[in-house]
Amino acid sequence: MAAKDKQSKRAERKKLEKRLRAEALIEIKPIALGSLAMIASSLSNQAVPRLLGKLLDQKSNGPTSGTCSTSGLSQSTLSSLALVVLGGGFASFVRTTMLNRAEDKITARLRTTAFTSLLVNRDLEWFHMETVNETTAVEVQDKGDSKQENKTTASISTGMTPAAVGEILNQDASLVSHSLTTNIANMIRSATTIGYSTYHMLRLNPGLFGLSFSVVPLIGSAAMVLRKFIKAVAARQRETATIAASFAEERLNHIAMVKMSNRELDEVEQYAALQDECVSLGRMVSLANGFFMGFIFIASSGALFMVFNAGGKAVAKGKMTAGDLTSFATYTFLLGLGTSGVFKAMSEMAQGMVSAARVYRLIDGQNDTEQKVDIAESEKLTKASELKVDAASIDSVSFDHVSFVYKAIPDKQVLKDVSFDLKRGNVVAL
Repeated sequence: MAAKDKQSKRAERKKLEKRLRAEALIEIKPIALGSLAMIASSLSNQAVPRLLGKLLDQKSNGPTSGTCSTSGLSQSTLSSLALVVLGGGFASFVRTTMLNRAEDKITARLRTTAFTSLLVNRDLEWFHMETVNETTAVEVQDKGDSKQENKTTASISTGMTPAAVGEILNQDASLVSHSLTTNIANMIRSATTIGYSTYHMLRLNPGLFGLSFSVVPLIGSAAMVLRKFIKAVAARQRETATIAASFAEERLNHIAMVKMSNRELDEVEQYAALQDECVSLGRMVSLANGFFMGFIFIASSGALFMVFNAGGKAVAKGKMTAGDLTSFATYTFLLGLGTSGVFKAMSEMAQGMVSAARVYRLIDGQNDTEQKVDIAESEKLTKASELKVDAASIDSVSFDHVSFVYKAIPDKQVLKDVSFDLKRGNVVAL
C-alpha cells in the first residue's frame, strides 16, 4: 500500500512538473533572455574580485619597476574594472525587466485560466464549503425488535468558497510564476557562482581550495533537511490561510445572523485561533530558515578564517601575493553565497510546487471531464425542452415524485421523491 502511494505521488509530481514546463515554455523568450542576463551579471561579479586583487598587487608594488609601466598597468586594470561594472549593471537591468515581464504574464494567464474554469465549469453550489458525511443505514436485530442505526463512515469537504478561491488566485498563482521565473534564474546564477568561484580558487591556490570547499557538504546536508521541513509546513500554512479566508467571508456574508445570535466574540475568537495557527506555522519556517542562515554564516566564517590563516603563511613564503589572497577570500565568500543560494532556491521551489498543486486543482476541479459533458447535455436538454408559458395563465404547479442532486455533489440527494402542489395565492415553505 505504501509503495502504491509513493508511485501515485511520484506520478502526480511528474504530471505537475510537465504542466509547469509547458507553462514556462510559453514565456521562453523573456525567461531565456533574463537567465542569460543573470549569468552575465554573475560573471561580472566573479571578475570583480580578480581585478581588485590585481589592482591591489599593482598598487602595492609601487614604482620599483618603472613608474610609467606601473601606472599604465593600473590604468588598464581600472578601465577593465569599469567595463565589467557597467556591463554587470546593464545585465542586471535586462535580467530584472525580462524576468518580471515573464512572471507577470504567467501570473495573469494562470489567474485567467482558473477564473474561466470557475465560471464555465462550476455550479453555484460548488462555491459553498460544506462537510458531507456519508451515512450508512444498518438494520440491527435486538431480542426480536428491529432497530436501524446510522453509522458515519467518512467525512469529506466539497466545494470552495469565493474567499478560498481568491486566496489561491492571489497568493498561489504569484508563487508559481515566481518559481518558474525569478527563482529558476536565481538557481542558475547561484550554480554559475559556484562554478566560477571554484575555477578561480583552483587557479589561485588548489591547496586552499580544499579548506574552503570543506563546508559545502555540511551546508548541503542541512539544506536538504530544511527543504523537506519547509515543504510540509508550507502546505499546512497555505491550507490554514485558505480556511481562515473562507471563515471570514462566510461570517461577513451572514453578519446579521451572527449579531442576532450574539456570537460576535465567539466568531472573533475562532478566527483569531486560525490566525494564531498561521503565525505559529510561519514562526516554524522562520526559525528553520534562521537556524540555517546562522549555520551558513558560522561555517563560512570558519572556512574564511582557515583560508586567511593558511593564506597568510603562503604570502609570507612568497607562494601567493596579497592580492591573490584577497581575491581567494572573496571567492570563498561567493562560494558559500552560491551554495546557500542553490539550496534556498530549492526550498522556494518546493513551496512553489505546493502552490502549483493548489492552482491546478482549482483549474481542474472535481470530475472536470464529467462536468463538461453534463453541462453540454444539460444545454441540449434545455434547448430541446424549452417552453414558452404565460405565468398569468397558471393557477397551480404540481411536483410529482421529484428527486434532485447538485452536479458538484452527486452522492448527496437534496430532494428525494418529493410530491406537493403549489396553488396561486398560497405560501408554501419547503
